[in-house]
Amino acid sequence: MQGADLERHSRGNLVEVVGQSDLQSISALSRATLASICQYPPSRAIAAAMMTEAQKRGHQLGVKFRVPLEKRIAGAEKVGHHKTSMLQDVEGARTLEIDALLGSVVELARRTNTPTPHIDTVYALTKAVGEDPRRGKDHKLRSSNQI
Repeated sequence: MQGADLERHSRGNLVEVVGQSDLQSISALSRATLASICQYPPSRAIAAAMMTEAQKRGHQLGVKFRVPLEKRIAGAEKVGHHKTSMLQDVEGARTLEIDALLGSVVELARRTNTPTPHIDTVYALTKAVGEDPRRGKDHKLRSSNQI
């Protein structure tokens, strides 16, 4: 997707993406359920920071967010100890939806020179998890002298 098509597509999906991409990615990285992410202050803070960055970009595009950030997080927490689809994909060694969920926000931010440091970091880490052929398997990291 290029230029105006990417922006039009992303504007239409940004509200949905903001509600999903942060928690999906954090879940894939931490192997935690929605409730666990929302109840652990550091991961809750990362989710809130990512939502804030995406909302700022959305506001620049004229997107209105009807549900306040804290209410979105509280809603995810109420879902309980649910494994997100991205976490299930990690565990099943399937392709992650990271580009569809978070990649479009990253691309829009780049095109508009909008800083999204939290989103960029989580996106990069989640991409790395998705590309690791050992994911979902019980493995140990090798020390540098074993490489």
